[in-house]
Amino acid sequence: MSKTKNEEVNEATLKGIIYDEYFKRADECILDKYEIDLWLKYKNKNVLWAEAKPKPHTIETMLAQLIFTIKRIHNDYFNPKYLCVFDNEKMAFILYSAIAPIFNDLDFNWKVRSSDTTTKEFKKISERIKASIERKNVLIEQENIYDFKELVFYYKKNKNELREWINNNIFIDELEGPLKIDDTNFQKVYNFWLDEVKKTINTDWNALKDRWKILDCDFYLADLFSYEDNNTIEKKLFVLLQNDIYVAQRKALGLQNVFDFTLKVEFNDNQVAHRQFWNKYVLPPEDKFWDLILKRKDLLVPIDIRERLGAFFTPLQWVKLSQQYMTDTWGNLDDYYIWDCAGGT
Repeated sequence: MSKTKNEEVNEATLKGIIYDEYFKRADECILDKYEIDLWLKYKNKNVLWAEAKPKPHTIETMLAQLIFTIKRIHNDYFNPKYLCVFDNEKMAFILYSAIAPIFNDLDFNWKVRSSDTTTKEFKKISERIKASIERKNVLIEQENIYDFKELVFYYKKNKNELREWINNNIFIDELEGPLKIDDTNFQKVYNFWLDEVKKTINTDWNALKDRWKILDCDFYLADLFSYEDNNTIEKKLFVLLQNDIYVAQRKALGLQNVFDFTLKVEFNDNQVAHRQFWNKYVLPPEDKFWDLILKRKDLLVPIDIRERLGAFFTPLQWVKLSQQYMTDTWGNLDDYYIWDCAGGT
């Protein structure tokens, strides 16, 4: 940096200095978008979101504030590969995928102000980050050659290493192609699907929800777990895609005794929007993400429905465990009515 640690520099000036010295290769640099201090794009992709502080701060404090800020928008934009925090003495990087699971914590109050470092929520996130830093590799993908401490650069002694690392990791010419879906981005892909595909599915959504407890996310999952031939390969879902129609599964819906039940849903545009949308993605996700995605189906369901249908989305292992406890206490449960076996919100 052209200014030393002891020189006074305001945040706007600092961001300008950092951009000029390290990030000028970006195709687009946006300042203060949705309170994210520095938003960089390269090759039409988000490559970095950053939090800036004009004076020295701990990494965990800066990163915690950035996490709270991102929570408000993380389902509306494709995430960058890296998050960054910097002040007037140092800069640190972390893979977005390393902190993505934090955003799925539903039992956490995310409505506190991101700048209020005194709240118990902020302290909880900050302490989690600090503990991970001290354990080194916890926050970084296992195959990455860097640990967290090696991703902290001090301008005075690491200037050349910092510039080299940025050029080798942020501004890279990745091959363009369909995006892979995993447990960190399947929720935001669903949000895009709602805008582009749902309106072309010819059905009465309220009737499906009220009568059969089928939701739009059931159709999304039918798409997600399909090959290019448009046939769902995960057979445990409520709804399956079969070429150009969706078919409800009688057994999955618990309708084994309703022999005349059939539900077939078609597209109203000859499946044009559906094909255009999914051409942008690799289907299905890699096998290692299947269970993670299916177990977090609740993330695709609006909060009001989750609360109203809590038992419907309670993880099966919790239900089985509660049944075991009740059986141990009361014996045969056939003698009882179970009013609510939910463990949701």
